[in-house]
Amino acid sequence: MTPAKPGPYHLALDITDLVQEGQNHLALRCIAPGIQGAVRIHVAGPQRLTTGNVLVDTPGWQGGPAPVRVRTEVVNDSDRPFDGQLVVSINGPEDDQLVTASAQVTLAAGQRRPVTLTTDPVPDPPLWDIGQARLCTARVTLKQAERALQVEQRQFGFRWSRFDAQKGFFLNGRRVQLRGVVFSTGPKTHESRSAEFAYEIGLLQEMGVNFVRVNDGIDRGLIQACDRAGILTCAPV
Repeated sequence: MTPAKPGPYHLALDITDLVQEGQNHLALRCIAPGIQGAVRIHVAGPQRLTTGNVLVDTPGWQGGPAPVRVRTEVVNDSDRPFDGQLVVSINGPEDDQLVTASAQVTLAAGQRRPVTLTTDPVPDPPLWDIGQARLCTARVTLKQAERALQVEQRQFGFRWSRFDAQKGFFLNGRRVQLRGVVFSTGPKTHESRSAEFAYEIGLLQEMGVNFVRVNDGIDRGLIQACDRAGILTCAPV
Protein backbone atom coordinates (compact mmCIF):
# COMPACT_ATOMS: atom_id res chain seq x y z
CA MET A 1 0.00 0.00 0.00
CA THR A 2 1.08 3.55 -0.59
CA PRO A 3 0.02 6.97 0.68
CA ALA A 4 -2.06 9.28 -1.45
CA LYS A 5 -1.47 12.98 -1.64
CA PRO A 6 -3.18 14.46 1.42
CA GLY A 7 -6.31 16.57 1.02
CA PRO A 8 -8.94 18.10 3.28
CA TYR A 9 -11.22 15.05 3.00
CA HIS A 10 -8.85 12.15 2.43
CA LEU A 11 -5.90 10.62 4.20
CA ALA A 12 -4.11 7.44 3.16
CA LEU A 13 -1.19 5.92 5.06
CA ASP A 14 1.09 3.05 4.09
CA ILE A 15 1.01 0.44 6.88
CA THR A 16 2.76 -2.36 4.99
CA ASP A 17 5.76 -2.42 7.35
CA LEU A 18 3.44 -2.64 10.38
CA VAL A 19 1.53 -5.70 9.22
CA GLN A 20 2.67 -9.06 10.58
CA GLU A 21 1.89 -12.61 9.63
CA GLY A 22 -1.25 -13.95 11.28
CA GLN A 23 -3.82 -11.88 13.13
CA ASN A 24 -3.31 -8.11 13.34
CA HIS A 25 -5.07 -5.52 15.48
CA LEU A 26 -5.53 -2.06 13.97
CA ALA A 27 -6.24 0.89 16.29
CA LEU A 28 -6.80 4.50 15.29
CA ARG A 29 -6.35 7.52 17.53
CA CYS A 30 -7.49 10.99 16.59
CA ILE A 31 -8.48 14.34 18.07
CA ALA A 32 -11.81 16.16 17.78
CA PRO A 33 -13.88 16.23 15.61
CA GLY A 34 -12.83 12.62 15.20
CA ILE A 35 -13.19 10.33 12.20
CA GLN A 36 -15.77 11.82 9.86
CA GLY A 37 -15.82 9.12 7.18
CA ALA A 38 -15.29 5.45 6.50
CA VAL A 39 -12.02 3.67 7.27
CA ARG A 40 -10.88 1.14 4.68
CA ILE A 41 -7.89 -1.13 4.19
CA HIS A 42 -6.67 -1.24 0.59
CA VAL A 43 -4.70 -4.31 -0.46
CA ALA A 44 -2.77 -3.65 -3.67
CA GLY A 45 -0.22 -5.43 -5.80
CA PRO A 46 3.31 -4.20 -6.53
CA GLN A 47 2.16 -2.54 -9.78
CA ARG A 48 -0.73 -0.21 -9.00
CA LEU A 49 -2.29 3.23 -9.05
CA THR A 50 -1.65 5.36 -5.98
CA THR A 51 -4.53 4.78 -3.54
CA GLY A 52 -7.24 7.43 -3.93
CA ASN A 53 -5.15 9.48 -6.35
CA VAL A 54 -7.25 9.60 -9.53
CA LEU A 55 -8.30 13.12 -10.54
CA VAL A 56 -10.81 13.85 -13.33
CA ASP A 57 -11.57 17.29 -14.76
CA THR A 58 -12.26 19.32 -17.91
CA PRO A 59 -9.77 22.22 -17.59
CA GLY A 60 -10.66 25.41 -19.44
CA TRP A 61 -13.84 23.94 -20.94
CA GLN A 62 -16.76 26.35 -21.44
CA GLY A 63 -19.23 24.48 -23.58
CA GLY A 64 -19.15 22.57 -26.85
CA PRO A 65 -17.14 19.37 -27.37
CA ALA A 66 -15.37 18.49 -24.12
CA PRO A 67 -12.01 16.73 -23.69
CA VAL A 68 -11.60 14.99 -20.33
CA ARG A 69 -8.32 15.00 -18.41
CA VAL A 70 -7.43 12.12 -16.07
CA ARG A 71 -4.40 12.35 -13.77
CA THR A 72 -3.02 9.59 -11.61
CA GLU A 73 0.26 8.04 -10.45
CA VAL A 74 1.52 4.57 -11.36
CA VAL A 75 3.77 2.69 -8.93
CA ASN A 76 6.09 -0.25 -9.50
CA ASP A 77 7.21 -1.64 -6.14
CA SER A 78 8.60 -4.85 -7.61
CA ASP A 79 12.26 -5.68 -8.26
CA ARG A 80 11.76 -5.93 -12.03
CA PRO A 81 10.74 -3.49 -14.79
CA PHE A 82 7.05 -2.99 -15.54
CA ASP A 83 5.62 -2.54 -19.02
CA GLY A 84 1.88 -1.98 -19.01
CA GLN A 85 -0.97 0.16 -20.24
CA LEU A 86 -3.28 2.72 -18.67
CA VAL A 87 -6.77 2.73 -20.21
CA VAL A 88 -9.45 5.35 -19.55
CA SER A 89 -13.13 4.96 -20.48
CA ILE A 90 -15.57 7.85 -20.06
CA ASN A 91 -19.15 6.62 -19.73
CA GLY A 92 -22.35 8.66 -19.70
CA PRO A 93 -25.18 8.71 -17.12
CA GLU A 94 -26.72 5.59 -18.70
CA ASP A 95 -23.30 3.89 -18.72
CA ASP A 96 -22.92 4.33 -22.47
CA GLN A 97 -19.31 4.73 -23.56
CA LEU A 98 -18.59 8.29 -24.70
CA VAL A 99 -14.84 8.17 -25.40
CA THR A 100 -11.69 6.20 -24.52
CA ALA A 101 -7.96 6.91 -24.27
CA SER A 102 -4.88 4.84 -23.47
CA ALA A 103 -1.14 5.18 -22.93
CA GLN A 104 1.78 2.83 -22.49
CA VAL A 105 3.41 2.92 -19.06
CA THR A 106 7.00 1.73 -18.57
CA LEU A 107 8.60 1.84 -15.13
CA ALA A 108 11.93 0.67 -13.79
CA ALA A 109 12.04 -1.44 -10.63
CA GLY A 110 11.01 0.67 -7.64
CA GLN A 111 9.93 3.61 -9.80
CA ARG A 112 6.74 5.68 -9.64
CA ARG A 113 5.62 8.49 -11.90
CA PRO A 114 2.57 10.63 -12.62
CA VAL A 115 0.56 9.94 -15.77
CA THR A 116 -1.85 12.33 -17.47
CA LEU A 117 -4.31 11.23 -20.16
CA THR A 118 -6.53 13.62 -22.12
CA THR A 119 -9.30 12.12 -24.22
CA ASP A 120 -10.57 13.25 -27.59
CA PRO A 121 -13.43 15.75 -27.16
CA VAL A 122 -16.84 14.31 -26.28
CA PRO A 123 -19.00 15.80 -29.08
CA ASP A 124 -22.20 16.47 -27.09
CA PRO A 125 -21.45 15.97 -23.39
CA PRO A 126 -24.42 15.44 -21.05
CA LEU A 127 -24.51 18.52 -18.81
CA TRP A 128 -24.73 18.38 -15.03
CA ASP A 129 -27.13 21.02 -13.75
CA ILE A 130 -28.83 22.06 -10.53
CA GLY A 131 -31.65 19.61 -9.89
CA GLN A 132 -30.54 17.49 -12.85
CA ALA A 133 -27.44 15.64 -11.73
CA ARG A 134 -26.30 13.91 -14.90
CA LEU A 135 -23.10 12.30 -13.66
CA CYS A 136 -20.60 10.52 -15.86
CA THR A 137 -18.02 7.91 -14.84
CA ALA A 138 -14.32 7.72 -15.59
CA ARG A 139 -13.03 4.13 -15.41
CA VAL A 140 -9.26 3.94 -15.13
CA THR A 141 -7.67 0.53 -15.68
CA LEU A 142 -4.04 -0.44 -15.22
CA LYS A 143 -3.27 -3.43 -17.43
CA GLN A 144 -0.40 -5.73 -18.26
CA ALA A 145 -0.58 -8.13 -21.19
CA GLU A 146 -4.36 -7.57 -21.44
CA ARG A 147 -4.81 -8.48 -17.75
CA ALA A 148 -6.43 -5.86 -15.55
CA LEU A 149 -4.28 -5.24 -12.46
CA GLN A 150 -6.45 -2.50 -10.96
CA VAL A 151 -9.63 -0.59 -11.85
CA GLU A 152 -10.60 2.76 -10.29
CA GLN A 153 -13.83 4.67 -10.93
CA ARG A 154 -14.62 8.37 -10.42
CA GLN A 155 -17.91 10.15 -11.00
CA PHE A 156 -17.90 13.70 -12.39
CA GLY A 157 -20.15 16.16 -14.17
CA PHE A 158 -19.71 18.16 -17.34
CA ARG A 159 -20.31 21.76 -16.19
CA TRP A 160 -18.63 25.15 -16.19
CA SER A 161 -19.21 28.22 -14.08
CA ARG A 162 -18.12 31.81 -13.60
CA PHE A 163 -18.80 34.78 -11.37
CA ASP A 164 -19.55 38.23 -12.77
CA ALA A 165 -19.11 41.22 -10.45
CA GLN A 166 -22.23 42.90 -11.84
CA LYS A 167 -24.48 40.02 -12.89
CA GLY A 168 -23.66 37.31 -10.36
CA PHE A 169 -23.12 33.57 -10.80
CA PHE A 170 -23.40 31.69 -14.10
CA LEU A 171 -23.65 27.90 -14.53
CA ASN A 172 -23.36 26.35 -17.99
CA GLY A 173 -23.71 29.81 -19.52
CA ARG A 174 -26.90 30.89 -17.76
CA ARG A 175 -27.37 33.10 -14.70
CA VAL A 176 -28.35 31.23 -11.52
CA GLN A 177 -29.57 32.73 -8.24
CA LEU A 178 -27.69 30.92 -5.48
CA ARG A 179 -29.65 29.99 -2.35
CA GLY A 180 -27.08 28.56 0.02
CA VAL A 181 -26.29 27.43 3.54
CA VAL A 182 -23.21 26.51 5.55
CA PHE A 183 -23.50 22.81 6.41
CA SER A 184 -22.57 21.19 9.69
CA THR A 185 -23.77 17.82 10.98
CA GLY A 186 -26.95 18.02 13.07
CA PRO A 187 -27.83 16.45 16.44
CA LYS A 188 -30.02 13.67 15.04
CA THR A 189 -28.33 10.25 15.01
CA HIS A 190 -28.50 7.88 12.04
CA GLU A 191 -27.62 4.28 11.38
CA SER A 192 -24.98 5.21 8.82
CA ARG A 193 -23.26 8.21 7.30
CA SER A 194 -25.09 7.70 3.99
CA ALA A 195 -28.44 7.68 5.83
CA GLU A 196 -27.46 10.91 7.57
CA PHE A 197 -26.54 12.59 4.30
CA ALA A 198 -29.79 11.42 2.66
CA TYR A 199 -31.79 12.90 5.56
CA GLU A 200 -29.89 16.20 5.59
CA ILE A 201 -29.99 16.63 1.80
CA GLY A 202 -33.73 15.95 1.87
CA LEU A 203 -34.13 18.85 4.30
CA LEU A 204 -31.98 21.10 2.11
CA GLN A 205 -34.05 20.28 -0.96
CA GLU A 206 -37.29 21.02 0.92
CA MET A 207 -35.81 24.43 1.81
CA GLY A 208 -35.02 25.15 -1.85
CA VAL A 209 -31.27 25.20 -1.24
CA ASN A 210 -29.13 24.81 -4.37
CA PHE A 211 -25.70 25.63 -2.91
CA VAL A 212 -23.86 24.27 0.17
CA ARG A 213 -20.61 25.34 1.78
CA VAL A 214 -19.35 22.47 3.92
CA ASN A 215 -17.41 23.05 7.11
CA ASP A 216 -13.76 22.01 7.30
CA GLY A 217 -13.42 18.37 8.34
CA ILE A 218 -16.78 17.16 6.97
CA ASP A 219 -16.59 13.78 5.23
CA ARG A 220 -16.12 14.31 1.49
CA GLY A 221 -18.96 11.79 1.04
CA LEU A 222 -21.28 14.75 1.66
CA ILE A 223 -19.88 16.54 -1.39
CA GLN A 224 -20.43 13.42 -3.48
CA ALA A 225 -23.99 13.06 -2.13
CA CYS A 226 -24.75 16.69 -3.01
CA ASP A 227 -23.29 16.11 -6.47
CA ARG A 228 -25.67 13.19 -6.98
CA ALA A 229 -28.59 15.32 -5.74
CA GLY A 230 -27.88 18.23 -8.08
CA ILE A 231 -26.67 20.65 -5.38
CA LEU A 232 -23.59 22.83 -5.89
CA THR A 233 -20.93 22.67 -3.17
CA CYS A 234 -17.73 24.36 -2.15
CA ALA A 235 -15.22 23.46 0.55
CA PRO A 236 -12.46 25.35 2.39
CA VAL A 237 -8.95 24.80 1.04
